[in-house]
Amino acid sequence: MASRKLRSSLLVAAALMLAAASLSAGQKPLKSRDFAVAGVKPSMSQQRVQRELGPPQAVEQIQHPTVPEYLYTRWNYPDLQVTFAPDGQLTGIMLRTQTHATRRGLRVGDSRDRVLELYGAPHSLGSPAWDYLESREPSGQHLIRVEFVDDRVASIYLGWLAIDG
Repeated sequence: MASRKLRSSLLVAAALMLAAASLSAGQKPLKSRDFAVAGVKPSMSQQRVQRELGPPQAVEQIQHPTVPEYLYTRWNYPDLQVTFAPDGQLTGIMLRTQTHATRRGLRVGDSRDRVLELYGAPHSLGSPAWDYLESREPSGQHLIRVEFVDDRVASIYLGWLAIDG
């Protein structure tokens, strides 16, 4: 019985590795302009974001996951969230409704096939999220993360990995 389970696990692992390898050939590299949404883009100041989006409905302070004294500020709007580093620079944008689309046209509610059509194969096939990394960023921390529920896009995060929702 254990041998059968091991064989089955190995077959599943091999299939996943083959799928990931074949998908990587179809990646569509991200560019810095892919991170702009709703008139805001990375490294914008809080003042510029507020001029573009207006005042937030709510403001939160969030601790960095590994450096507790490093506090982020998150502004909540009806259709999106924006996160700022302690220096006031925009670090991420989270889309949670269909109101705004990414530069390539992805919206909350779209199918996995639509994500593949617009962005190609993800760099990581996590469940429930797929990550797309900016090719020119050597740290691998600047990404677009697409989260799914029931094979539909539930949220889209564009920015730096340290705080993503």
